Order: sequence, then C-alpha cells, then structure tokens
Amino acid sequence: AVMMNTLESVAEQQKIHFSNGAATNRLEETVRQDYEKYKYHFRTVQDSRGGAQNRLAFMEEQFGGDTVGILYEDYEWTQPFEEVWGGSDAFDIAVETRFSGDTEDFSSFYDGMESEGVDHCFAAMAFVGTNALTQWARQEREFTFGGNHNLMQQSNYWDTTDGNCHYGWTNTHYLPGVYFNDTTELF
Repeated sequence: AVMMNTLESVAEQQKIHFSNGAATNRLEETVRQDYEKYKYHFRTVQDSRGGAQNRLAFMEEQFGGDTVGILYEDYEWTQPFEEVWGGSDAFDIAVETRFSGDTEDFSSFYDGMESEGVDHCFAAMAFVGTNALTQWARQEREFTFGGNHNLMQQSNYWDTTDGNCHYGWTNTHYLPGVYFNDTTELF
C-alpha cells in the first residue's frame, strides 16, 4: 500500500526510483497500464507471486511429504503466498491460518499445529515476525519455523531476538552474478 501511494510521487518527480520491499503485484500492472507516466519505477526483487513460487520450490524439495501448518499475515502481499503455497500437493497441509497484523500472541496457533502433528510451520510475514519467531523459539515447539519471514533478513536480527532466530529459516534477497565494483558502489 505504501509503494502504491509513493508511485504517484515518483511519476510526478520523474526521478528513477528502485523499490525492493514492495511485494504487491499491482506495481507492474500499474506501470504496464501507463508506462510513460510510471516508467521511472523499477522493482529490484521479485513480486509476491514470484517469491511464493521460489520459496515453494525450496520447501517442496526440503520438506515434501511432511505435514505443515501455514501462517499468513493478513496483508495484500501475502495473498499470492496463500494461493501458491495452499495449492501445493507436496505437503499434508493440516493448518492454514490468516492472522491480523496486530497479533501479539501466537501460542494458540502453535498449540493447534502441535495438536495436528505438523512437522513445519511455514510463515509469510513481515511486520509481526519477531513475536512469532521469538515465541516459537522460547516455547521450544516441536516443529521447524520458516518461510518468507522478512525481518529475519536483517543483519542485526540475531541481536534483535537474543539469538532466538538461530534455528529459523527464511529467504534472503540476492541476485547471483551481481557483485560490487567501482561503478555499482557509486551507484
């Protein structure tokens, strides 16, 4: 939502703008519909659907055949994750839950997952990920925790969570073959 509002300002200023955290698929649709107006915007990472598909390929390879529970933060950007992950037949999906962005206590979600015998909790979350991860670790749940957990990508996350992220897993935005040099450093 923030980037969609910012897009108008980018068009008015006619300055090149790169975004890497806005996952909505509406960005490309908007640029395609009026390229001349919005041609200054560039996305530097994949959109939500591409991210969901890439994570799913990894999860199917690593965890295929296992029983999983899935948590989706209730924002627009997670809808493609729900469609892609929830449509996979590589897992036994025992629990699938959308949760509010103001959720503070994940214990009931985790209790439900344990009662269903899940092996893994897959998460698509950004804003409340620290609460979810910290509670999972401190409660010593019997299932793994990971997926698309945006906050876990931060370089200081170990300190932020007092090391509770040690056994969690997530993606990190990285483009193979792109290296820093004199030009990219200046850019």
